[in-house]
This record gives sequence, C-alpha cells and structure tokens, in this order.
Amino acid sequence: MKISNQKGWLLVDALIASVLLSIAIVGIIKVFSYTTTTASYNEHYNEALMIAKTEIENFRLSDNRSNDMPLFTPNSTTNNALVTTVASPNKPNFNYTVTKKILTATEVTDSAITTSTLNTIRVTVSWTDISNHIRSVQLEGYRYE
Repeated sequence: MKISNQKGWLLVDALIASVLLSIAIVGIIKVFSYTTTTASYNEHYNEALMIAKTEIENFRLSDNRSNDMPLFTPNSTTNNALVTTVASPNKPNFNYTVTKKILTATEVTDSAITTSTLNTIRVTVSWTDISNHIRSVQLEGYRYE
C-alpha cells in the first residue's frame, strides 16, 4: 500500500530553493560591490601617487631664488603650506586636494638628513572615495641647494 501524504512538499521545496538562490545572489552582489570599490580605490590611489610625484619633481626642478614657489614663505595662517585643487586626468568632475609644505628641521622625520642646504617637501594628495571616506597619499622629497 502506497502512502500519498506528499501534498504540500512542492511548495516547501520551492521556498527552500528560493532562499538558497537569494543567498547566492546576495553573495555575488557583495563580491561585485567589493570589486568595484577596490578598483575605484586603486585607480584614485595611482592617480594621487602620480600627482604627488609630479609635485615633488616640480619642487626639485624649481629654482629656489625665483618666485615660482611663493607658497613657501613662512606664514602662520597657512602653517607654511599651500593647498590647491587638481582635476583628475581621467575622470571629469573629480578633484584631488594637494597640500605642499616645506618642512622645518623639527618636522623632518629623519634627523640624519637635516642640513641647511637640503630642503624637504611633504606633498599630501587627498580625495573622497565612493563610500565618502577621505583617502590620502603622502610623499616626501628633497632638494639640495
């Protein structure tokens, strides 16, 4: 004798399959979102690094006696720093904030390189990522006079 007590199991099977499929889809969406965020961060990090390197090279190549870098005259209101905005070379309507500062002898992290003929510059490039977090890259460069 066969038992035909199978009514309703198709609905339960369908619900379990729907839940498992939903969990898989949510996982895939999270991976895609993480990948997009990481790719965006890496792109902006590389652009910011390029901007910081360019600013340091411009500082190294500049003539200290000329007026091409008037920002480095002591000024207590700006803490002897210049803050500018640089547009992204690859993305329209995206800007980086560039802060350039000549370091004094007390601000240089390595005391072995503090001399009167060696200038140290710190360049910080910051941006706001797609998650509204402020990110930054900071480099130091030197120029011998």
